[in-house]
Amino acid sequence: MTDFITPSSSKEKPPFIIWTLQRTGGTNLTQRLVDRSGLICLQHEPFNLGRLYGDITEHWMASKDASILAKRMHEVTAHKAIIKHCIEIVPWEVSCALADAAMHSGYRHLFLYRKQALDRLLSLHFAEKTGVWGPDMKTENIPEEAMELAIPVDKLINHELKCVNLMQRTWQHLIAHGAHPLALSYEELYRVSPEQAAQALLPILKTLKLSKNKKQDHDFVQEVIGKGDQGTRDKYGSMTGVVELERALSQVSCFNPGMDEVVLHVENLDLPDWILMAQIDTTPHSFSSGQIFELGGVVVLNENAPKELSLQLSNHQTQININWGKPSEKMAKLYPGNDQSAHARFKSDKICIAKDSVFTLALKNSANACYPLFNIVFA
Repeated sequence: MTDFITPSSSKEKPPFIIWTLQRTGGTNLTQRLVDRSGLICLQHEPFNLGRLYGDITEHWMASKDASILAKRMHEVTAHKAIIKHCIEIVPWEVSCALADAAMHSGYRHLFLYRKQALDRLLSLHFAEKTGVWGPDMKTENIPEEAMELAIPVDKLINHELKCVNLMQRTWQHLIAHGAHPLALSYEELYRVSPEQAAQALLPILKTLKLSKNKKQDHDFVQEVIGKGDQGTRDKYGSMTGVVELERALSQVSCFNPGMDEVVLHVENLDLPDWILMAQIDTTPHSFSSGQIFELGGVVVLNENAPKELSLQLSNHQTQININWGKPSEKMAKLYPGNDQSAHARFKSDKICIAKDSVFTLALKNSANACYPLFNIVFA
């Protein structure tokens, strides 16, 4: 792929970013919007490692220097070129810096997502297994040996949880800073009638200042919906694990721009002296009300700790048992000679908590004695 796509220049139309995920179906729509706008378009996903601005991501990962990251992003967005950005490929800080710089440079924002993630996740799985990406990812191009492999359900579900959280977090970040992002689902274009697709896409053309006249706008819609679906779903249904993946996905909320944001605050509590370490290190900054999220961290005890302890997240109405005792190489190295430290990690990826709730993460023993570690506020 070339570094730039350069149709005739235009100073009248605002630049925009398409915020999306891999295998969502954004390449076709992006290219047609570029052609219609007359604006320069950067290489798709330019901040991925190895791409046009991959060095920005690489430098951030090595240095964690926020000032340099912000400066470089402002330099990029000053060109006011169209950007298609897959949000799950780079660290959140890179996407956040891009959002901030783009808002400063007058960008508009379009989120392209899938309401039904099954096809996207399967397409992503086979693209990774075969190395075939883009329009060539069709079921007839997938080797039989790859089709016969069981689908890694847990891995794909965890990936989807991460993706939804990042999309929601970016959306809320833009909203909080005064932007007015647009959202369009794949299903609104390719799983409906042409008339319904037009109802979804035409307002976006107007907001991006890409609307022309009625005939040309409707012709544009026909061009988009005529070539956007790669037809990969027909062969997936017979594969091992697809039913299990679809069932698991039914418990995962998709990105929903209309949902209320829930912001999570963690309050550290005073700990007994037999707790050497208690830390939450895996949790979303925010999520949509009703969305399943992951909570993880470590709790390390010394030899004086009470016996038969379990970890629970609870309030006066609800009690959630947390899976504690998973391997932790980092804690084993930090506390050598402590047998429990090697299995100090806890994790639960099936948590769903409503807004305006307060929960306590606590250790409890068989006699129901409680040792609170953290208060977690869902505001």
